[in-house]
Amino acid sequence: MQAYCMGVFAGDTTGKSNNAYRYGDLAWPETGPEDVYILHKTVVGDVRVRLLWEAWGQDMDVFLLYGPNPSSLVQGGFGDKEFTVRNLAPGTYYIVVDGLNGSLGAYQLSVECAGEPSPTPTLTLTPTITPTPRPTNTAMFSYYPMLYKQPTLTPSPTPTLTPSPTVEPYARGVNCGGTQLYQFGDGQYYEPDQPYSPGPQFAWGWVGGGANDKWSTTNNIYGTEDDVVFQTHRYAMNEYRFNVPVGRYEVRLHFAEVFPYAHVGNRVFAVELEGQRVMDRFDMVALGFKYTAHTETFTTDVTDGILNVSFVSQSAYAPAINGIRVTRVGSVSP
Repeated sequence: MQAYCMGVFAGDTTGKSNNAYRYGDLAWPETGPEDVYILHKTVVGDVRVRLLWEAWGQDMDVFLLYGPNPSSLVQGGFGDKEFTVRNLAPGTYYIVVDGLNGSLGAYQLSVECAGEPSPTPTLTLTPTITPTPRPTNTAMFSYYPMLYKQPTLTPSPTPTLTPSPTVEPYARGVNCGGTQLYQFGDGQYYEPDQPYSPGPQFAWGWVGGGANDKWSTTNNIYGTEDDVVFQTHRYAMNEYRFNVPVGRYEVRLHFAEVFPYAHVGNRVFAVELEGQRVMDRFDMVALGFKYTAHTETFTTDVTDGILNVSFVSQSAYAPAINGIRVTRVGSVSP
């Protein structure tokens, strides 16, 4: 469901499925059914989210996520009834209404965003809470990897409320070798690095090498304002693997040589996407990327549900990478 700034939304989680049980590192048992709203921000500014309910015994909670995954909790973006996040960057966010210990029912959600343009009047929904079930409860689409089934909006003759067919979204940033969550200057969050573990629907991580095969520096990185991502790299991995929906993807690879003893010819390697070589004899020092940020962008099609970003060593030092961003940009036939 679409949310917008300065909007008030009436909803009801009765009869819907429960697919998320924890958010971030919170220990709250959110075992009730969920509603998920998508919020698009265009300017930097504070966001205030407020949740109200009327029924006795209800205990509803609201969360703000930077990605469609319960682990993608924005710091400070959660609350029993309301919260405010300061200076939230532009980007796509997910507001989730969930029930503590199985709680469910009708609620009212309000969203306030400083500096955002006024919403289109045709999208206004009634702010009145009613325990009466909504006219429909038909599953329309799901957002990975929560697998939330979204209800249709209250019937309206306004065509803008009818969802048009779109590709299932996917966007993930990886802070390779890093241990902290970082929000890039354009709003995309880069998650702490992790090894790949097969099984989860949208698993991702590095394959090959060891947990300690990483290097970091406190030196300033030239050519970027996002030093945090470029100050750390992972090396000696065979590949990064992402379980993704079948589709076309933009892959951004972030590099900066941060090992102080690396010289021309020490670290030379190739990069392959889905088995196709896209970079060959890549030498960061020779190209002038010692403590200097460099990004390569490619597009590739995934037909088997796994995006492979592979590295092939061509010198004494192992391949290294500082950050990866994967974004779905289109559809392909399986």
